[in-house]
Amino acid sequence: MCSSRGRKEMGMAGRKRVCGTVSGRNGGAAGGKAGSRDGMDAGPERSWEPAAALGRDTFVPAVVAGVAPVGFSGSVPDALQPQQARIRIASPDDAGAIAGIYRPYVEATAVSFEWSAPEPEEMKARIAKVLAAFPYLVAEHPGTGDILGYAYASPYYGRQAYCYCCEVSIYPRQGLARQGLGTRLYDALEGTLRLQGLLSLCACIAVADGPDPYLTGASVAFHEARGFRQIGAYPQCGFKFGRWYGVVWMEKSLGSRPKDPEAVLPFPQARGQVEAFLSAGQTQAVRDAYALRAPSASR
Repeated sequence: MCSSRGRKEMGMAGRKRVCGTVSGRNGGAAGGKAGSRDGMDAGPERSWEPAAALGRDTFVPAVVAGVAPVGFSGSVPDALQPQQARIRIASPDDAGAIAGIYRPYVEATAVSFEWSAPEPEEMKARIAKVLAAFPYLVAEHPGTGDILGYAYASPYYGRQAYCYCCEVSIYPRQGLARQGLGTRLYDALEGTLRLQGLLSLCACIAVADGPDPYLTGASVAFHEARGFRQIGAYPQCGFKFGRWYGVVWMEKSLGSRPKDPEAVLPFPQARGQVEAFLSAGQTQAVRDAYALRAPSASR
C-alpha cells in the first residue's frame, strides 16, 4: 500500500468508504462473456423453435437467419495498427457504435447469452450505469474516430462484501481480434481498477462441449495469457441456437488481501487521473503509476 503522501498525490486521501453500487451482470470476455447485455435490437430475421424438450410453453432462438456463425469478419479500417488506437473513456454518444460492435456477438455467436441485442438507447443507459462506479473504455481509430472495441468492469455480485471484486468484459470489433487491441484495452482497464482499489477481477466465459460453429476457445486462451486462472464451471447452463453451453469462471488477483483494506474509489473520483494518462497515450505509464495503488499485505 502506498504512503499517506502517495495516497494524497494519487487522490486517495480523505475519501469515504464506498463500494461500487452498479447493479446487474453486464459483460463480455475477450470477444465477449456469457450472460452479457450489450448491443442493439433489430437486424436479420430470426427463426424460432418451440422449447418442447424443456417442457415449457416458451420459445428459444434457433439459427439466426442471414447471419454467419463464428469466423465471419466485418469491415476493418484500412492501414490501422491496433497499437495506434486511442484508448479513452466511453461516453453516451458512443452507444450506437458500441451497440454495433456487440450486435454480431449476440446474433451470430454464443459468446453472449443474450438472444436479442439491445437498441442504442438501452446501450446508452448501460454505459451510464457502469460509469457511475466503474471504468468503461473504448479504443478509437486515431484518424476516423471509429470505435474499434471496448472493455469495462461491472459488479461481481450485488452484496457489499464483494465490493473488492468485479467482472471484466471486452469486445473487439469483428476482424480485429488477436492484433493487440484487447491487450491495450485490458492494460488500461486493469490499471484503472488498481487505482480504484479493486483486488480481484473475474470473467464469466461461455464454453462449448466440443467443436462448435458459434463458439471458440479464444476467450479462455486470451485470459489465461493475461494471468487469469479458472476457478469454477457451470456445465450446460445456457441454451442458444438449439444447443447447450456451459460457462467457466476465471479470476485474476491484483494484490494481497490486507487486514484493513482502503475503501474502493468510485470511478468518478478517479476519472481525472485516468483521462490525463490516456489522453497522453501512456498506457504503460498508466500501469506503472497505478501499480503504486496495489495494496500490501499489512498496513
